Amino acid sequence: MVNGVTYPENTDKNPTCFADRVYNDGSRFQLSKDLANNELYIWFKDNTWEIKGPFGPKASYPVRINIFDSRNQIIGGGDMQFSVLAKNIITLRRMSEKAFLEVFFRGDKLVFVMPGTVPNATVTLNGAAKRMVRALSECVKAFGSVDTSKKRKDEVPDLTAPAKGERI
Repeated sequence: MVNGVTYPENTDKNPTCFADRVYNDGSRFQLSKDLANNELYIWFKDNTWEIKGPFGPKASYPVRINIFDSRNQIIGGGDMQFSVLAKNIITLRRMSEKAFLEVFFRGDKLVFVMPGTVPNATVTLNGAAKRMVRALSECVKAFGSVDTSKKRKDEVPDLTAPAKGERI
């Protein structure tokens, strides 16, 4: 599911497009595009986690993301930083959009290799990655006319054509 959201009564929140995948146990993966600051980020909830923290955006921890194709072959990955928002919710900010989307677009599964005693997590996409990126792109284009004091109209990206050759 892809949603575009504006917050007319809360100017602290930026308009955002979310590509959202919910799993049977209530876990949730969101690939999000903040339209005011042009940031691509991941918000991920894994209901099996019991992360101790500290919580909040100021503390960050290392994570490895491996991306696999439909034949279960690794096609890319990279080391990133995440913040813990709650015992089972993390966010990965300041992602390299072009590098990540090129690999994600071809992917079918993401594995979060977590630090310490936090169990690794697998995000299965079941062939939905291409559709997610295309729908997210359409959302970004549709919301390109949203006027906020923080956003310039020329910042709206084309998410359908990620650059080749970069790693996340």
